[in-house]
Amino acid sequence: GQEFYVINTHEPVSNAPDGIIAARHTSAVNRANYVKDLSSEGIPIFLTGDYNSSYTTNQRQRTLNDDRNNMAYCIHTSGGLLWDSRDASENSKGTCPSTQEGGVDHIYMSTNVTTSSYKYFGGGVNSNGSDHNTLIASVTIPGSDTSSTTSTG
Repeated sequence: GQEFYVINTHEPVSNAPDGIIAARHTSAVNRANYVKDLSSEGIPIFLTGDYNSSYTTNQRQRTLNDDRNNMAYCIHTSGGLLWDSRDASENSKGTCPSTQEGGVDHIYMSTNVTTSSYKYFGGGVNSNGSDHNTLIASVTIPGSDTSSTTSTG
């Protein structure tokens, strides 16, 4: 069967001066390093979850030193190993920092994985039991002959 890795996370939202912002940054850097190590195996990687970090910065999801390059989006896409499923659905490698608006939930995936559909369904707790909307990406994994759906929310 087809092999792939799925790594999921949920980062804290607080911008309190107790180190949460630095912890989100350190966590993203650690995951990026882990992805780099795993990528040597040649197995597709999916990194999903609530990063409490959007495509752009704002006062709710501040970054380390208020530097936009410290967003999870930038950290995970800058190495060329992963791209965001929304970027993939538009066949765009994306640029950091992005000018796109969007939520804090992401599906990052190996750059050899393609996305045929990306949807962000509203409703949150009223439709899916989560405090977030549902993010769904239909993807094709290299070496597979069918699409699969990955979601987070």
